[in-house]
Amino acid sequence: MSERLDILSSILGIGSTTALMILVGMPEIGTLDSKQVASLAGLAPMSQSSGKWQGKARIQGGRPNLRHAIFMPALVAIRHNADLKAKYEQLVAAGKEKKVAITAVMRKMLVLANALLRDHRKWVEKRLDQDGYSSRSRRTSLRSRVFSFSTSSCGHRHCLSDQWRSNLSRLGLAAS
Repeated sequence: MSERLDILSSILGIGSTTALMILVGMPEIGTLDSKQVASLAGLAPMSQSSGKWQGKARIQGGRPNLRHAIFMPALVAIRHNADLKAKYEQLVAAGKEKKVAITAVMRKMLVLANALLRDHRKWVEKRLDQDGYSSRSRRTSLRSRVFSFSTSSCGHRHCLSDQWRSNLSRLGLAAS
């Protein structure tokens, strides 16, 4: 179990809480193909059509807790993971809505996690930043600033603001 957590946590944007949510929400990850993983998570596009009428493809079904757990890490990955950021920008430039592009990144993250768990290897980014540094060297400082999105001690999501403020002050960042 700890090896699987380490593999998932190696993906930039996925922290220990999200890795645990993925393993609990989809224990069969690593043994499925990419279409099955996306479908189980509810991230596979389902076309809406009847006769000559063709509607938009939508996501539906699946495991909503897993989808909810991956949304915020996908936003973090879009900002800091060069591969996923390029995919997001490509989709937006092609005219896709931003939420659709985020959903595609969520699917790509799960497919990547499935492949890494299947092959028993950690994720390594090979691209260089604009400054010429590898993202691996910046990952340590970035991981300390990425917060887990979970419920607070009282169990309410809206009570996290006090926790965030204390985390920001501990890191020496200004709370807004």
